[in-house]
Parts: sequence; structure tokens; C-alpha cells
Amino acid sequence: MRDELAVERRYSISEASKLIGVARSTIQGWKSRKYYQPSITDMETGQKYFSFRDLVLLEATRILRVNRTHSIQRLRKYVPRFMELFEKMGDKMEEFSILVFGDQLMAYTGDATIYGPKEDPDMHLCIAGLRDRVQNQLLFGTAPREKLPGDLVWIDGNPVRT
Repeated sequence: MRDELAVERRYSISEASKLIGVARSTIQGWKSRKYYQPSITDMETGQKYFSFRDLVLLEATRILRVNRTHSIQRLRKYVPRFMELFEKMGDKMEEFSILVFGDQLMAYTGDATIYGPKEDPDMHLCIAGLRDRVQNQLLFGTAPREKLPGDLVWIDGNPVRT
């Protein structure tokens, strides 16, 4: 029996463009300018595919490119699209997740979502309060060497104890 956990789901540029809601040429443009390269390579054909994490980062890129000011009000407008991406792909958010959007943080629990600047101490207090109610599981951090509130931080897709 094949171990499903060992097989990572992969998405072509066409599938990615449909899921994220941008033109295929837009993603190819991001790729050529090295914003994001597909992280999965088929060893037999050499074809490149996006992983689920790549798609989430592509969606964050789309949000930040549309919204250069990174203001919370504008960001809030795009967060529902980010959540739709998770639902479309059938992936479930963790019990407690922190997502990084440029200089903004979004903390999500089953019953609450908060937004704010990464550097805001009040934001960190709010996150600590949410974290105390649930097990601390960070989904990912987009910036390398980024330290987020909590004991487990994701750097380049790898969990690191802090």
C-alpha cells in the first residue's frame, strides 16, 4: 500500500493559476523574475511543479503585489481569498496557525482571527493569549530567520525549536 503522506501533491502552472485566480502568464512572469520557483521536480521528465506551500506563498505574493502599502485594512480585504485557497485544496488549517504577509501577521484559531504588524507588542500579546488556549502549531514563516511568538517556528518550511 502506498504511503499517502510520503507523496506530496503537485500542481502545474495551469492548476496554480486557476486556484489562485491569476492569469497563467502572471505566474510565469513571477517565475521568470524569480519571485517563486516551483519546488518539486519530476525526476523522470524534469518537469517542475508547485507544492501546496508554493501555492500559499504565490497567493501571499499576489496579495502583496496588489497591495504595496501592506495596510491592515487592505490586507483584510484579501485574507478571505487566502482562506478560500485552503478550502479549495481541501487542506485544513492547524488548530493554531500564524501566517506571515510581508510586515503583517495573521494569527488564526478555530474561533478567532487577528491581524496586525509584526513589530506591534500588542499583537504579540494577543497572539500569546490565543496560543495559551490552544496547542502552538505554526504553519509557516515566509521570511528566513524570522522569529515568531511561540516555541515552534517554521523557517524555510522546517520546524525549529526556539
